[in-house]
Amino acid sequence: MGGLVIGSDDGMGLTGARRPLRVLGIGGSMRLGSKSLGALESALALAREAGAETTLASVRDLALPVYDPTIGLDGQPESLRWLVDQVRAAD
Repeated sequence: MGGLVIGSDDGMGLTGARRPLRVLGIGGSMRLGSKSLGALESALALAREAGAETTLASVRDLALPVYDPTIGLDGQPESLRWLVDQVRAAD
């Protein structure tokens, strides 16, 4: 397996089979036609071409609640749970 991978010989003390690097791109623009979102999509495409697994999380599409550190994930929208899971899974 070539390209962007992580595994036992990556120098980070990880063991087990090599797997593609997981890259999460978080787009923060609410504007349609955002140039920064377009740049992020291009960067993710390049990472994919290099062998990475990529996921795009656009805050415009997620309809996330306003951040409140006193509230846990219980009762939050499924989109927030999805985003937290994606962040945890990314390298």
